[in-house]
Amino acid sequence: MALCAVLCGADSWVDVAEWAEGNESWLRRYLVLAHGVPSHDTFGRVSRILDAARFEKCFRNWIGALVGALTGVVALDGRTVCDSRDGENTALHMVSAFATASGLCLGQEGTRVKGNEIAAIKVLLETLTLKSCIATLDAIGCQTGIAQKIVEQGGDYLLVVKGNQGRLADALWDFFTDADARGLDTL
Repeated sequence: MALCAVLCGADSWVDVAEWAEGNESWLRRYLVLAHGVPSHDTFGRVSRILDAARFEKCFRNWIGALVGALTGVVALDGRTVCDSRDGENTALHMVSAFATASGLCLGQEGTRVKGNEIAAIKVLLETLTLKSCIATLDAIGCQTGIAQKIVEQGGDYLLVVKGNQGRLADALWDFFTDADARGLDTL
């Protein structure tokens, strides 16, 4: 019930309970609701006792079974979650993996420190099967360890090179400048 409600836009346990009440007849086609729809408090209590990592693994397996083998581009990118700063707690930063062809978010990894985005990318990559995929990342993901992890997961990569990789950026600049001077078609 909670998953369906969230997919339909619910973003609180009150919203989940209200969605379930409004769709109770449809839910009864698939579920036994001997005591009716659970209250928002019950949804909240159940969510607190769930093992989040195990739930995420089950969810990913379920999505994987629905989608099947992915091909194409998997875009990995980090963003700061709006309004996630809470008192002394810093804002939440999320790294997401997005399958561009199917429009599905394959997973997310959060961190409370923006500088930990590289570590979050590595953790997220551990959960993905990238065979026959091209993983894309912005400049923060241009790291040897990240490129290795993508290859280990069966994928290829397209990484942005900027000033964060000074020697690599200079080497690429020199390569393309030299190729252009020689009249070589590098593309």
